[in-house]
Amino acid sequence: MIKLLPLQLLLVVFVGVLSLTPGIALGSVLSSTEFQAIAQEPVTNVKAMDPQKDTAIQAPEDVSFQCAADFLPCMDFENVTDPSAIGLAGKTVYVTAGSKGGTRFPNIFDSSNPASLDTDLGTPNSDFGGNGIGIGGNAGSAHPNFIPQDNIIVVQDPKYDYPNDVAEFGTFIEFDFSEFGGVDLGYLALVDIEEDQHTSVQGFDIDGNIIKEIPLIETGDNGATTLTLEGFDNVYRLRIVLNGSGAIASICFENSEFYSGEPEVAIDEEDLAGVYFSDQKIYGDCGLSQIIRTWVAVENNGTTHSDVQTITFADTTAPVFNETLPENLELCCETIPDPVVLTATDNCDSEVEVVYTEEITWSEECEWNRVIERTWTATDCAGNETVHHQTVNVFDTMKPKFRGQLPEDITVSCNAIPEAPQLVAEDLCSETVTITLEETMIDIDEACPNNYTLVRTWSATDCSGNTKTHTQHIYVKDEQAPEFDVLPETTLNASCGNIPEPAVLTATDNCDLQTIEVTFDEKINTSGSECPGTYTIIRTWSASDCSGNEAVFTQTINVIDDTAPEFVETLPQDITVNCSEVPEAIELTATDGCDSTPEVTFEETEGTFSDCSAGKTLVRTWTAKDCSGNTVSHTQTITIIDNVPPVLISETPADADVFCSEVPSIPSLEFSDDCNGNVEVAFEEISNYTTSDADYEITRTWTATDVCGNETIVTQNIFVVNDPEKITAAPVSICIEDQAIDLIAQAGMDLGSNGTWEMNGNPVTLENGYMDPFDYNVGEYIFTYRSTEGDCGTIVTFSVNIHDECVVLPCSSASDISISKAVTPNGDSYNEYFTVKGVNQDCGFTLKVRIYNRWGTLVYSSDDYRNDWNGLTTNGSVGSADRVPAGTYYYVVTLLNSGIDPITGYLLMGTGSN
Repeated sequence: MIKLLPLQLLLVVFVGVLSLTPGIALGSVLSSTEFQAIAQEPVTNVKAMDPQKDTAIQAPEDVSFQCAADFLPCMDFENVTDPSAIGLAGKTVYVTAGSKGGTRFPNIFDSSNPASLDTDLGTPNSDFGGNGIGIGGNAGSAHPNFIPQDNIIVVQDPKYDYPNDVAEFGTFIEFDFSEFGGVDLGYLALVDIEEDQHTSVQGFDIDGNIIKEIPLIETGDNGATTLTLEGFDNVYRLRIVLNGSGAIASICFENSEFYSGEPEVAIDEEDLAGVYFSDQKIYGDCGLSQIIRTWVAVENNGTTHSDVQTITFADTTAPVFNETLPENLELCCETIPDPVVLTATDNCDSEVEVVYTEEITWSEECEWNRVIERTWTATDCAGNETVHHQTVNVFDTMKPKFRGQLPEDITVSCNAIPEAPQLVAEDLCSETVTITLEETMIDIDEACPNNYTLVRTWSATDCSGNTKTHTQHIYVKDEQAPEFDVLPETTLNASCGNIPEPAVLTATDNCDLQTIEVTFDEKINTSGSECPGTYTIIRTWSASDCSGNEAVFTQTINVIDDTAPEFVETLPQDITVNCSEVPEAIELTATDGCDSTPEVTFEETEGTFSDCSAGKTLVRTWTAKDCSGNTVSHTQTITIIDNVPPVLISETPADADVFCSEVPSIPSLEFSDDCNGNVEVAFEEISNYTTSDADYEITRTWTATDVCGNETIVTQNIFVVNDPEKITAAPVSICIEDQAIDLIAQAGMDLGSNGTWEMNGNPVTLENGYMDPFDYNVGEYIFTYRSTEGDCGTIVTFSVNIHDECVVLPCSSASDISISKAVTPNGDSYNEYFTVKGVNQDCGFTLKVRIYNRWGTLVYSSDDYRNDWNGLTTNGSVGSADRVPAGTYYYVVTLLNSGIDPITGYLLMGTGSN
């Protein structure tokens, strides 16, 4: 069964004349199916039917609209579980309420079955078969309540625990349309607006300013009306001021572009209570797809007549791409663009999906050549499609490229032809490049085949057949003459008939592998000879290859005295020595077959040190000459280097074990160098000295370096037995309220101010040696000052007794103090802690507690005791346990600054400890 919601009009018809009376609320329906029925806009112009027809009401013709994307249905309150947040067209309308009485809350009132005795809000009026009672909604009244409705919204009366409207001054209900970005309002359906309430409806813009305010129509008890909200445009908040009882049946919006027509009614005016329609909305994949609108005419006696109109929303328009569509392309492989990202818009669907697909057809011959088919498909929720295709034809037209340095044209000898390198090529498209090499000999010399041109051609080919070539010309030229295998001496001096026979020479050629012919020629020259019988023999050997390259060797034999003198002694050889090892030059003599007294001369040349790594040279030359001018020379080159480090000429400092007062002074060591003389001496002393009473070592190092970087290192190790002077200063007794004292001054000697202090064996800081007794408790303290003054330092010990005999005691004696005799930390709240009671809190005394076990080991200590010890130990005196074992313990309790002697005694540690 269809339940009707408040969205209504009253239609009164006279014979042949139609008169519309405003003030009746429009309605909507909720179907019994899964489809939600939302009320449409009110009927504003109902046409009269021909009274001769039998049909009392005829619906408008069926209509169709493009889409319902901009259609905003009336807001009713059916199926609402949370009246403070009402869903509408996929968004949320937030509802609040209030009054002069304070914050109030909106609530849902079931007008078809009121939960209270307040039947002014019941619908329809009892005149039309409902449970509503009130003269404002009677048949024939100005505001008849004739439309069956269910839920309406009220401002809840806090006095009731069931839905009921509140009758308080200033009552209002407010609707927030911020999620819609503002709305244009059309109609407001109201029920039970009492008289003299000064009610109104207010619309606010985004900044909270009032757009428009109009008064509500007073309907009287149970009366219903529809208020036209003309001019309520771009409203962000709608406030309805009720100022008392009343309810809201529905709120409708301006949807002028969705006008669907008016019904024809054939009922006399005096019999017609009004006309309204109810909608059943059907949703599809795109949201609202169809409205089944039922038009209802109601007579004053409650009789209803109805007819149905179908309103269809059909999206038949395909989406449109937003961007410029990519065109077909023919590309080489390196320029393939990424697919364009396309988006689309649709007249109805705000979120259009664009699906991209790609299909590739590969070439069988080459892995790169291919055809890419790209497809973009934009589909709206109604299934309308827009498709764009792009064809990208990818083909490889680019040649491979050789990588690296390519061989250039060269000219070489026949035996110097290089091996052909293995070239590497790469292709932008193809992964595999095939490289072939072809060699051809051209321009071969017929007379001498050793001269030719070698042409090497490398070809790099990709799978598409694109080929890149590189050619190298190697010009092979035989420009090298043959070489004699073994040559005699170039010049000979022959005497006394000792002329040698001509040598038989042979030759080889780098290109001509056949036997090379060697020709010989000899000439005798006697001109210019000063001695009869002396002459010169010129012997010439010639060797030629097929290219005409000729090698010539000439030997000259000087006959007569052509023999140079010979040295008698063993000739000195080249040597490399240090500066101090240069030997004395020896004296050489010579003999000659023709001259009995050949002359021997000596010459010596010495360089300088320009580079230590190369040293300097000493060149010695001996020359022997006979009377004919024949000479023989011998040269000895002595390379003098400096690789000997400097030598210590002072006494070597000995290692030593000494007392600190006997550390020897640092000697000044002297070094010498046999080459350059200049020696740089660097000294370093390292000490591992730590404290004045610890032994330490001193390492002294002298490093002597000559100009060539040769080093001599001398080290002296001194072990120092540190024996500082130990002094016990006079005992100091000081009251805790006395001024600070200078302990260094107490020692009566100059100890310096750079030493370190200890108190009872622990490091402590005393500013300039001053000790303030106010910073310490009463007791005996041992201060130690370790001075670094002097060779061995000084250790001074100070015994300081801090007492309080000068303190005026403000409080009572030890008889007021009571101390625990037993501690049993077992959780029973008795004797859980060691306690010291009877101490006057106004005295400001501080409790100092020490507890020892029977072996005298300290197991607990506190300098500010707060009666909180239950057996936990403060040190490792009990092994790995953290609580002392049961037994007898000895305590010492001191009331600091009290003048009371320390209190001692025994306590029993009972159950609860380990």
